[in-house]
Amino acid sequence: MAKGLPRSLKKLYRTIEAPGVVGTGAEIETGVAALRKEVIVLTNRTIALTDEAGVVAFAGSKILDLAEGLITFQGAVMDLALTKDAAGVNDDWDGDVSLGTVTASNNATLTGTEADLVVSLPANVLSPAELSARAAKEFHEELLKGWHTMRAFEKGRRYAAALSLSGRHQEALSVAWGLYCSARDNRHLDAACVAVAGALRARDLSLPNANRFLAFQKHGANGPDGKLGTEDDAANPLAEFRVKLPAAHEEWLKAQAHSLIENGKYRDAGYAWLHAGDARQALSAFNRVRSVCPFEAKAIDEMTRDIVAALKALHGHPLGAGPFLAFQQYGPSGKDGQPGTADDLEDSLAEF
Repeated sequence: MAKGLPRSLKKLYRTIEAPGVVGTGAEIETGVAALRKEVIVLTNRTIALTDEAGVVAFAGSKILDLAEGLITFQGAVMDLALTKDAAGVNDDWDGDVSLGTVTASNNATLTGTEADLVVSLPANVLSPAELSARAAKEFHEELLKGWHTMRAFEKGRRYAAALSLSGRHQEALSVAWGLYCSARDNRHLDAACVAVAGALRARDLSLPNANRFLAFQKHGANGPDGKLGTEDDAANPLAEFRVKLPAAHEEWLKAQAHSLIENGKYRDAGYAWLHAGDARQALSAFNRVRSVCPFEAKAIDEMTRDIVAALKALHGHPLGAGPFLAFQQYGPSGKDGQPGTADDLEDSLAEF
């Protein structure tokens, strides 16, 4: 039973999108059995204040409709970064925040059903610049623990969101692009595509480029019909994009990459380069790993995933790894195993 329990619990969860909050609201991870966990991620959510003269300025936002039925609440935590974006709010404002089954009212307290899920707590007030600096610090700390973990990815996504909130849209898009470049499995890649699309929407204040990016990721340049040169060919809206990371973040990543290479940690160096948006440097590092990769299934799978991630970053979509994967499987003689025939293959990493 113990062996099967983690596997069974894992199957309880699936990812859905909260209705009515697309672009500004929540992603919810929820179970399909009696035990459910819901993770609500709010990115750049704006909540309008109501001023009760002489009493309090208050705000509330509905973020979720619970399913019908008898619900036993087991607990909750909040991790929020609150900033002001209105001229009428003092720079040194303070306040409290809670999570409840009703929104806040005008009596200057958060009690009862206003705070029956998470009790009222003081809000940590940060300016956009302070929020960005803290997010960068937390992102760096998490990267040092693991260059391709989901925790590091989440910190990176928060950093990109903080930069967008500060109006630094090119830098936010660059950080989100680094997350895309470094994504090495479907879970990371799906979330990274959402991060890039969100940064594009925030930059453009419209949806077309965000939707074009997602379509390009799904179909590549050939479009839905899989044929180049037809009416449904897809264009990459980031074809002319040039990475412009925050200076301190870029310097930190490059310093980490050089230090890791000096210490022979080529795989981690490759991911540092990917977060910096430099796919060619990353491929050079990963190719060093390939040259010494042991003949073991786990090591070969790991090496292959790393290179596929870097090729995705180089070509701008996941389909760019096809020639490399074919060469891995069949070698230079191609599928027929005969050298000098039409299906011979070249090593797409030879230049690195």
